[in-house]
Amino acid sequence: VWAIAIDPANPDLLIAGTRPAGFFRSTDAGASWAATPAPGLAAFSTQNMGPTRVTQILFDPVDAGTVWAAVEIGSIFVSRDHGLSWTERGTGLVSGVVHGLAVLALPGGRKALLATTNRGLHRSEDDGASWALQALPAPWPYTRGVQPRADGSGVVFLGNGNGPPGNDGFLLRSRDWGRSWEDAGLPGPLNSTVWAIATNPADPMLVLVCTNLGEVFRSQDGGESWTRLPHEFGELRALHWRA
Repeated sequence: VWAIAIDPANPDLLIAGTRPAGFFRSTDAGASWAATPAPGLAAFSTQNMGPTRVTQILFDPVDAGTVWAAVEIGSIFVSRDHGLSWTERGTGLVSGVVHGLAVLALPGGRKALLATTNRGLHRSEDDGASWALQALPAPWPYTRGVQPRADGSGVVFLGNGNGPPGNDGFLLRSRDWGRSWEDAGLPGPLNSTVWAIATNPADPMLVLVCTNLGEVFRSQDGGESWTRLPHEFGELRALHWRA
């Protein structure tokens, strides 16, 4: 299992993604599971001559019942029925190596989606029907975690680096729902790619960021300034807030 998500409206509904890539659904809080169909989802990639994997599952915060999934090395998939069935949505992606997803609630009731890949950040404003590559003021095209700040202000954070795990990293920040980006100012040098970002709904100004090789950074002012925490882990691939 490489990814798992809990329906925020129904804690008994869980969706898991695996390697080789597949989707599994539980309606009894994980006591039992059933595979769900996803036409076009390949278990094996000829691109890297190896198994594919689901890297993220995300319940859409704007459209109830919609679930998004990133697949490496595969594409982007969407479910409109709480994960019962899936459809591929990769038109316009310059790479099928998809790492992460974010859904942004825009002013006026609209939304935008962001998708990170090994060749850059993509944006969709037509509910995933098509994607466009975004220009970034970043030293490398490799992008990983992408996370909006939990206050709905339009601030979004994006992890960047020179590969997996890489030996250098970079954190970008957007103040306009991902339309433009700037250096978020992590105190460097960094030991690897910035991998994951965690924002706290109970305190949106509290943000944590980690690199793949174990550095953790904390901000208490919404990402305006950062402190490197003293403990360094061997490897980190995810950050999660527990209420």
